[in-house]
Amino acid sequence: MREPVKRLNIKSLAICILLLLSIFLVEIICAYAFVDDFSIQWGPASSSSDDPSSSYADLGVELDPHAVNGMTDPSEKTGVKKPYGEISYKINPSPQFKNGKAEGNLLIENNGDNQHFMRVRVETEDGDIVYYSGFLAPDMHIPSAPLDVELEDGTYPCKAYIEAYDMDTLEKLGEIKKEITLTVGK
Repeated sequence: MREPVKRLNIKSLAICILLLLSIFLVEIICAYAFVDDFSIQWGPASSSSDDPSSSYADLGVELDPHAVNGMTDPSEKTGVKKPYGEISYKINPSPQFKNGKAEGNLLIENNGDNQHFMRVRVETEDGDIVYYSGFLAPDMHIPSAPLDVELEDGTYPCKAYIEAYDMDTLEKLGEIKKEITLTVGK
């Protein structure tokens, strides 16, 4: 005579599922404890790119072509966001250009703690715009770039206008004026 088939009752099934879930959670916790950089992504994979402009392209923001990710001194990034409307920046007060067509060490930086896009406009004492950057996102800098206008060899006292823009609407929020001196040639 055959022995009857034993069936799992609901209580046994619930215990098995609970045991499997517990094992899965222990594996995740162990993986998190022993891995330095652990992340879980829910949903479709995002494309990673070294091109900083790719993350802002859908907003219609054209980042400066000379901009690179990161700050010139990463230790200055506190991780505490500046209040909306405030901006921290760097610019070289005396950039030098080998000649009127060469790149110069502008060293423009949008601090990583900022909440705004930034652009820089440089005008001579006569009010001529000789440089106008594209947008810089927070935590980006421009190490060097050429001027927009070819200047003769010489020293040019200028005003650099650091402009702050809302990151959602691109509305210009204000600007800060900084005296700089461009040196071309010599």
